[in-house]
Amino acid sequence: MPEQHPDQRLIEGLTHNDYATIKEIDKKYRAILTKWVLHNSGSREDAEDLFTDSVLAIFDRISRTPPLILTRPFSAYLMGIARNKWLERLRKRKKEMQVRNDQIKRYIDEMDESVEEVIIHTEKVFERNRQLEKTFVQLSERCQQLIDLIFNRGMDTSEIVQEMAFNSENAYYVRKKKCLDRWRSLLHA
Repeated sequence: MPEQHPDQRLIEGLTHNDYATIKEIDKKYRAILTKWVLHNSGSREDAEDLFTDSVLAIFDRISRTPPLILTRPFSAYLMGIARNKWLERLRKRKKEMQVRNDQIKRYIDEMDESVEEVIIHTEKVFERNRQLEKTFVQLSERCQQLIDLIFNRGMDTSEIVQEMAFNSENAYYVRKKKCLDRWRSLLHA
């Protein structure tokens, strides 16, 4: 059986939730682990999280059987756990980054398509409006006034009948149909 390392006392202290042991581990190893994380693509926040997760992993291991017997320094055990957890996080970040990059690329592609569609739609609307204006001026003044009251001012039938002095609503509908038919024929000519 391998010989027990003197740092086994730290494991015993953790087993009994000894505050002095926890404080000693924090004081001795937090700075070392932080420096290591900073040199391996991490931030101070990453180091804090990693230190906490690593110590919690040791607590978790202590709570299981068989009992944890250190045959090497506590720092090596702690750093081994931290290293494995850090590599796992980096792999996860790389995957997340790849997924994020794929999503950004897809979003940009969709935006390019959307922007292109909007431009085409805007050009069509602009062309349609230009055609409407071009043919609108070819209508009689009375048709122009009627269409303006309907579409631009949003007046209802009774208001238009009164404004344009139609004899009845029926006369309004007949005139409206003639004006719109004339405008359509000019648009499609």
